[in-house]
Amino acid sequence: MSNSKPQPVRISRRQTFIILFFGGILAYLLWNTPSLSFLTYPLRLFVTYIHEAGHSIASLITGGQVLQFTVSPDGSGLATTMGGSRFAILPAGYLGAALFGSGLFYFLYRHPHPRTYSAIIGIFLVVFTALYARPDASGAWTAMIVGVLFGLLLIGMAWKSTPYLSQLLLTVLALLTATNAVLDINYLTQMGDNGCTGTRVSDAQQMACQFGLTSTVWAFIWMGLALAMLGASAYFSLIRPFMNALPDKPKPKSPEIIPTPKPSPRPPTGDKPSDKKGDDPLKNLKRDADGEIDFSQFTK
Repeated sequence: MSNSKPQPVRISRRQTFIILFFGGILAYLLWNTPSLSFLTYPLRLFVTYIHEAGHSIASLITGGQVLQFTVSPDGSGLATTMGGSRFAILPAGYLGAALFGSGLFYFLYRHPHPRTYSAIIGIFLVVFTALYARPDASGAWTAMIVGVLFGLLLIGMAWKSTPYLSQLLLTVLALLTATNAVLDINYLTQMGDNGCTGTRVSDAQQMACQFGLTSTVWAFIWMGLALAMLGASAYFSLIRPFMNALPDKPKPKSPEIIPTPKPSPRPPTGDKPSDKKGDDPLKNLKRDADGEIDFSQFTK
């Protein structure tokens, strides 16, 4: 019996593209099919939860306190904070949701470890809900229900689900959260500038009242930032790795220059006898006693 531990399943680049294809189709159908509204309603509440959590986290980061945040059954929400930077807290709802969706998408397709991400997000939701989520003004416990149920669902996915199913469901969650954030900001541009009074004042209207400009201008600024997050996420997680994986184009070869060999040096000319043996053609001829050539050797 083997005691070796099972090896973790890794998702290949090809498999992630297939999952992205089906995840995109599923997200599109959920968003554009009225008969599936019973499925999109919990996701809509989850986006509101992330929106209010964004306000709360921005308050904590900038030195403030979170008194509570609520989510209502109609999809609205409210975060009550004290201190911190209002310039950072007010846009952190819409931009926080866009950052969550874009960031999750990036990690899913750049470093695909969906079960790990499921566990991290699930634990965060449960802990954050216990610390700050409270019933709304009507007494609805929507924020607690959304936070705990989604948290337990994600923890269960990390524990029991296959990496492929986790990748698919997290892809749908990331796409819907990011696109809903952009669509919500687009809704702000249609509300107009109604001032800072009324039963419901949007984040963009509060920005306009406290920091100038108009709520429409702030809404367009936030939309540009949210779209930039989505674009950067898609580029760095999908487009850039795909371009880097393409084979390099062969460079044109430059004509080879063959160097001309240098001529070997010629032996010096002159009357000086050569020291090399075999250089004197007369050395084998007969000579007389005085060393002169004996021409009798040439007569027959």
